[in-house]
Amino acid sequence: MRRRVIVHLHDYQPISYTSVIFHGDNFKSDFTRTFYYELHQHGLVRALVASPLTPINRLAREWVSRADAVVCVSNRQCEIVRERMPEVRDKSVVIYNPLPDVFPVRKELDDERILLYLGGSSFVKGFHLVLRVANELLRKHRDLRILMTRVEGYRSLPSNCVALGELPYQDVVKLHSRAYALLFHQYGRSLCPTWSLSRCLWVRFQ
Repeated sequence: MRRRVIVHLHDYQPISYTSVIFHGDNFKSDFTRTFYYELHQHGLVRALVASPLTPINRLAREWVSRADAVVCVSNRQCEIVRERMPEVRDKSVVIYNPLPDVFPVRKELDDERILLYLGGSSFVKGFHLVLRVANELLRKHRDLRILMTRVEGYRSLPSNCVALGELPYQDVVKLHSRAYALLFHQYGRSLCPTWSLSRCLWVRFQ
């Protein structure tokens, strides 16, 4: 008797070579989407090398289409997968990821006004929009600092931004205790955990 197969999707791999679908995605082919993504995320050489390989991704679609069930992690992700891959429409379901263990953070605020940004420097997650917001905040609030984790290699950050790179969890908690607010590169619900909407939301210092 054949074993039943369930595929748990955390991205858009069956319908996108890079596993990414952009907000308002209207690319005419996966080739152009891949070139655009790789160019902005990794550079021209990667874009030139990766784009011609996009037909290989048809295998991923074929394999996933043979599954008995496809599990998505959000309603929006499921809608996109069903729209672009109708062969799994009747066997796709949504099961949300469980919430992580989150411990209370004791706030120890002082006179230094700090925002904390934890989203990293990924283009596809809208880091360039975060920098735009940082510049606007700097014009309005000269004494405001933005601490950024998982940000490395940027030579022209706004003067109010401090790149901290990768940090252990406990160090992040300590920074959180000093921050007046968190800066998100996301507005509303994400399309999927690997994608963020191209909006920025900041609180308290508008």
